[in-house]
Amino acid sequence: MTLTASEELQILEDGIPGNIWKALLVLVTTSAAGLFLISQAFSLHSRSGVVAALFWTGFATILLPFFYILTRPWQRDRDTLFILGIGILSIYMIRLMRFKFEIGLDDEWAHFRQLIVTLATNNPYSYNSILPIVGHYPSLALVASTLVRMTGIPPMTMALIVIGVAKVLAIISVFYVAREFSKSRLTSALVTMLFFAAPTMVMFDSQYAYESLGLSLAVTAYAMALMHFRGKTKLSRRWWLTGFIFMAALATGTHHLSSFFMLLSILFTLGWEAYQRDEPWPRLLLTFSIALTMIGIYTYTVARGALRYIGNQSIAPFLDFLNGNKSNLRVPFQSSALQTPLFEVVMSLGGQLILALLTLLSLWEAYKRFKRKEPMTWVIVAGLVYPLTVLGRVIPGIQEAANRGGGFVILWMALLVGEYAPRPRLWGPKGRVLMAVLGTLFCFSGFISGSPYYSRYPTGFLVGSPNQIDGYEKEAARWMATHTDQHNTYCTDRLMSRVIGATSSATNVATIIPWNYVCKDMFHDHTWKSRDGYFLHLRLFDYVIVETRLSRNAPADGYLFDAEKGQTYKKPLPKADLEKFAHAYALRQVWRNKYVIIYHNDAVRWPIPGIMSPIAQPF
Repeated sequence: MTLTASEELQILEDGIPGNIWKALLVLVTTSAAGLFLISQAFSLHSRSGVVAALFWTGFATILLPFFYILTRPWQRDRDTLFILGIGILSIYMIRLMRFKFEIGLDDEWAHFRQLIVTLATNNPYSYNSILPIVGHYPSLALVASTLVRMTGIPPMTMALIVIGVAKVLAIISVFYVAREFSKSRLTSALVTMLFFAAPTMVMFDSQYAYESLGLSLAVTAYAMALMHFRGKTKLSRRWWLTGFIFMAALATGTHHLSSFFMLLSILFTLGWEAYQRDEPWPRLLLTFSIALTMIGIYTYTVARGALRYIGNQSIAPFLDFLNGNKSNLRVPFQSSALQTPLFEVVMSLGGQLILALLTLLSLWEAYKRFKRKEPMTWVIVAGLVYPLTVLGRVIPGIQEAANRGGGFVILWMALLVGEYAPRPRLWGPKGRVLMAVLGTLFCFSGFISGSPYYSRYPTGFLVGSPNQIDGYEKEAARWMATHTDQHNTYCTDRLMSRVIGATSSATNVATIIPWNYVCKDMFHDHTWKSRDGYFLHLRLFDYVIVETRLSRNAPADGYLFDAEKGQTYKKPLPKADLEKFAHAYALRQVWRNKYVIIYHNDAVRWPIPGIMSPIAQPF
C-alpha cells in the first residue's frame, strides 16, 4: 500500500545510510559484466541454447542489482535519478550492441531516410517513399538534423544519441510523474521500475523512430503539466507552463499516438481533480485545452490522414478477425519460420500472469478506497486498459498494436500498482530482493512479448526479417545511391526497399501508384508473362532488384511485400520466380554481387493510363 510520510521517514531512519558513489560503482561494474555476457552471446551468431543462456544471464546481471539498489530508501531524488540513468543507458546499450551501433530495425530505415533528406533539402516535411506518414510528423528528423549541423557529428551517430537522451528523459519524467502523485520517493522508484517492463522498452522504443522520441516527449510534457498544476508560486507555474507548451508542441509534431497519450493522461487527471473539486484544477484544464488545440489543428492541417492510418494498422485487422477472417490465426509466439523456445514462452506468460494479478489486487484496493476520494483513484479506469493490451498480444492481427499500446499505458498501470499494490514490510533487504526478482521477471516477460524471437540474436541472413539485413544488401543500396536520383523508381521486396530507400533518392514503386500489387504479382509469376512486359513499357519502375535468397526459406515475419502484410508464407518463393528476370528481353543486368542482382528497365516508354497515375502524397 501507499507509504505515508511518517512511514517513509521511519524506513529512512531505520535503514543504513547508503553511499551513492559506492552504489553507482557497483551498478557500473555489474552492468559492464552483464553487457559483456550479452556481447559474447551476440558474437556467436546463432540461436542456440548457449546463446540464449548467455543473453538472459547477462540481462539478469544488469537488472537484479539495478532494481535492488533502486528500491533502497535513498535520501535524495538526485541519488535515485543517477541510478535510473545508469539502468536505462545499460538497457539501451543492448540495442546498440545488437546492431553494432548502426541503424538496423525495420522502421529505422524509413526515419534515417527522412534525416538524410532533411539535411540535403532543409525540408523536414519531405515526402518519404518508405513510410509516407513520417513526412507528416518530422520533429525527429528536425531535432537530429539541427544537432548534426550544430555539432558536425555524423548523422547515424547523432540519430542514436538523440534516442539515448530521449530514453533518459522519459525515465526521469516517469519518476517525477509518480512523485507528483504519491509524494513518496520509494513508491516513485517502484513505479519507474515497473515502467522498465514495457513490452517495447528494450528493442522497439530504443530504435531511431518517431515513437521512441514521441513517447519521451509526451511523458515529459505530462510531467510539466502536473508541475504547473502543483506549482506553489506564480513564477514557477509560468516556467512550467512554458516548458509544457514547448514539449507538447514538439510531441505533437513527432508522433500521433504519443500526442494522443499525452492528451488522455491530462484528461484522466483533470477529470479526477475536478471531481474532487481541487482548488487549482483549472490549471489542468488550461494545459488540456492547449494540448487539444495543438493536436487538433496539427492533425487537421498537416496530418489529416493520421486517424485513418491508425485505424487501418490496428483497428481494421481486429474487426476483420471478429467478422470471421481466421486466415491470420496462429499460435502465440510462433512466426512463419521459427518457434519461440518453451523457456521464453513460460517466462513471458508467467511474468504477464503475475503482473495481471498485481493489477487486480491494486484495482481492488483502489476500489475500496474510492469513496474516500484519495488522490490516485482515477487510475482505476486507466489501469483496466493494460490487461486489455496483454490479452491483445494473443489475438491475431493486433499483436503489434497491443504491444505498442502496452508501451504507452504501462505508465498508468505502474502508477496503479505502485500506489495500491499490497506490499507489507517489503522495503527491508528481503523485500527488496523480492522486488528485484519480480522486476527482472517482468522485464524478461515484456522483452519476450515485445520483440520477435528471431530479432533478438544476430544470425546469418534470415528471409523476411528486418533485423538480419547484411552487407550484401547494403552494398546494393550503395550502388543505387550512386547511380539513381529522385526520379527513378524500383521494384523489389519489402526489406530491400527499406535499405535502398533509406540510402538513395530512388522511390519505391509500391508507394507511388494506386495499383500497388504490380511489383508483388510480378515477383510471384513463375514465368515472364505478357503483363510483366506491359508493366515494363509503362515504365512503372526503372530498376528491378532481386534478392536471390528469397528462395531460401519462408519469411520469418510472414510476408515479403508491403501489399501482403498479415499474410503467411507457407513456403519460400520458387527459384524460377527469381531467375525469370534474367531472361526478360527489356531487363538489362547492370550490377550484382553474390546474392543481389540489379536490372535496369530498357523498355520503350508507353503512356501511363489515367487510372494508374502516380500519387504525389499517398498518405
